Amino acid sequence: MQSGYQRTKIKPEIAFDYLNILSKSFYHENQDPTSFRTFVSLAENLGISSKKFQSVFEDKDTDMETKNDFYFGFSLGVSAFPSLVFSDGYESGILTRGYHTYEQVNSILQDYFNTNVNSPTFVFP
Repeated sequence: MQSGYQRTKIKPEIAFDYLNILSKSFYHENQDPTSFRTFVSLAENLGISSKKFQSVFEDKDTDMETKNDFYFGFSLGVSAFPSLVFSDGYESGILTRGYHTYEQVNSILQDYFNTNVNSPTFVFP
């Protein structure tokens, strides 16, 4: 699944907009997260032609880069989506796995920052 990476190769400035509508389509609208048509439809909503999207989606480099991103996430312990990962440069770990409300994530982050002296670097695989 190359849905995440190819949109940054086409229009990097819309990466978070694409992520937002992608998440909404999967979790709120019950769109098929394995369907190419789902991905291309969302890209079209953001002004990306289906032809351009498909060419990047099917690109071998895009496939390799996407797999590398997934492997990196797995190496950090990511086994669910979404996951929030921390790293202080020495250690890393999972703060959340799966969906959490803003209030839950905010509480987890407040607890984390209150108990850790070093500022974390958040990684979004």
